[in-house]
Amino acid sequence: MVALALLAWDAQQFLASGLRAIRYPFDLDYGEGIVWQQAQQMRDGNAYGGITTFPSIVFHYPPLYHAMTLAFQQLSGLDMLKSGRIVSVAATLVLAVLAGLIAFETVRPERARNAAILCGVVACLATLTMWPLTAWAPLMRVDMVAMAFAFAGVWFSMKAFTRPRLVHLAAVCFVASVFAKQTAIAAPAAAFLTLFLLKPRTALAGIASSVALGLVVLGSLCWVTDGGFARHIFIYNINRLDFGRLGAIVAVLARHCDYLCIVALGLASWRGEGPALFAIRELRENLADQRGKACLLLLVFYVLFAAVMMLTIAKIGSNINYILETLCVVAVLVGISLRFVAAVATGTAETERNAGVILAVGLPILLAVQALAVPAPLATELTGRPLAEMRQLVEMVRASSRPVISDDMVVIKRAGRDVVWEPSIFSELASKGKWDERPFVKRIRNGEIGFFITVGHRGQQPFESRYNPAVADAMDAAYPIEKPMAGYILHLPRSEATAK
Repeated sequence: MVALALLAWDAQQFLASGLRAIRYPFDLDYGEGIVWQQAQQMRDGNAYGGITTFPSIVFHYPPLYHAMTLAFQQLSGLDMLKSGRIVSVAATLVLAVLAGLIAFETVRPERARNAAILCGVVACLATLTMWPLTAWAPLMRVDMVAMAFAFAGVWFSMKAFTRPRLVHLAAVCFVASVFAKQTAIAAPAAAFLTLFLLKPRTALAGIASSVALGLVVLGSLCWVTDGGFARHIFIYNINRLDFGRLGAIVAVLARHCDYLCIVALGLASWRGEGPALFAIRELRENLADQRGKACLLLLVFYVLFAAVMMLTIAKIGSNINYILETLCVVAVLVGISLRFVAAVATGTAETERNAGVILAVGLPILLAVQALAVPAPLATELTGRPLAEMRQLVEMVRASSRPVISDDMVVIKRAGRDVVWEPSIFSELASKGKWDERPFVKRIRNGEIGFFITVGHRGQQPFESRYNPAVADAMDAAYPIEKPMAGYILHLPRSEATAK
């Protein structure tokens, strides 16, 4: 009960942080402004266009999240940033509920209903305590919608073990997940692999539905954008590699070592109960009786595939969102791993053996310690930026007679202006020879930009990853005056330094 109370406290901390983020009018993450601009261009019908002219925008993701945000914005009348953050927080809550349902679905064949419900509650609450999620969920980014659809697909796939027709609903969810974020392939890979091993015909039906629906959506998007959708998603969306970023995986996983210990101990306790986890023939022949172990097999595949996808954090421009999916599956496994503890707590099991006593006492202690170790959500840390200076910065952008380039693209949108160029992705494209930066450099040297707003100076990160040497040299020549404001650096032309 103490552990549950601590988890519930962390969950309400997440909700409070989400509400603060929704009300906060400015940037919480580099990517929010560009998503806002992309959604606006989708509404205006000029998305996924060419990038050889100025202004031009690269579209990193498929349009589902943007479409959901636009729909909610039209219904609510709120501004785009609030609408996007509400959609993300709502998707996160749906994700947490689905995590609980998946844990319940896995435990219920093995344990009494009340014990399975308790495991589901733990999985639901544990999801909301994962540090990457508490930091990322309130943002106007695509990840939470993609993961919510992925978890819905996993849940329907588990139901398809006994109700095969539900595999088609799983397929719809997986396609929706991919068209929110194109790398969301771990969940369908795990689900269809498990189904193929245990119910091949059901798996093939699901795969066929996914491929057919996916091709229809892909073809439609390519048709309405004159092929621009495919060019942006598959050609323009590139990044260089920096393997030093892999250290972030270790750092984040270390924050959740108690959860990982719970999963290791919990999975070990499944040994010796019925067929072994990978005894495919026995599971297939007794699927009705071993449905819980089949669900667990799916989740093991899922966490393994998600862990492989997690390695893509080595891309320059990546962030902690690349670790989100793995830890959300871990949260489900935490709930499942407490099945014996839940049975003891609900009076449906006895702690007769020493090992049982250790599990019944030790796992809740680990759970409570992990709940106490949850760091403050991201919105709590970042909404302290001085609002007066941020508003002043917005007015400077609004007053500029020329376009402004900014690392904080929400400032550009707040000023009622369009984002005309995103630093990070064009730096990557130029470095890979996919975009000719010389015309843009010429524009800078000619003073065609109002001013620049950057995070840090030359020689610092992330400045170096967003502005190639040729662009930085042009900025130094044409915009030599640096002025700190609201935590950023303004690069001003000498002639306008006094006025600005």
